[in-house]
Amino acid sequence: MHTPLFSALAMLALTTVAQADDLGDCTKLAAPHAAIEACSQLVRSDRITDRQLAAVFNNRGNAYAATQELEEAIADYSMALALEPAYARAYYNRGSTYLQQRRYDLAIADMDQALGLDPGLAQANINRGLARLESGRLDEAIEDFTMAITLDPYSATSYNNRGVAFRRKGEIARALADFGTAIDLDPIFCAALNKRGEVLQALGRAAEASADFRSALALDPGFERARRNLLLMPDEK
Repeated sequence: MHTPLFSALAMLALTTVAQADDLGDCTKLAAPHAAIEACSQLVRSDRITDRQLAAVFNNRGNAYAATQELEEAIADYSMALALEPAYARAYYNRGSTYLQQRRYDLAIADMDQALGLDPGLAQANINRGLARLESGRLDEAIEDFTMAITLDPYSATSYNNRGVAFRRKGEIARALADFGTAIDLDPIFCAALNKRGEVLQALGRAAEASADFRSALALDPGFERARRNLLLMPDEK
């Protein structure tokens, strides 16, 4: 399953050159440690508004999340929400962090808040769907992934995740169709290729299953699950 990345919000322009430099660095998740330092400089500043400060906390939370300092990230998203209670992206980001921690009830609650504030936030539907999926709430997960597809019909991730939910429900034909659509949308989606291969293998369609496992391995030679699946095929023994 693909999990969406964290979402940042652009801040308002700041006034001084030093602050402007910190602002730019605070949003650069490619260099998360530098972003944490730049955001921290802004937190210590007394020249920004509460709304700007909320965005700074959100961005520093993203940087902490990128370095896997998840409790620090949650604390920063919570600070952002204390300053801006209607900050949908901060709810989404905190919920995504809870999802990483497998704290599914908290993740679902935050995604509920995010979607209440921004119903068009397809990523929140995806992540709420993942939390519901891992909680065994399969029908609700399918509803979330279906809504995400409605909002973004080209989301291979949403089709793949809905395929996982259908497979767990035992609705194999629908799972197979969704994995196929995910691959059509993203032909290098290794996980979807492997999952479709597993379904085809279970259906006794060995040649097609082997082809999918081989395709996944050609794209990612280190994909051990696909390698194990291929070795278990009768024609590979």
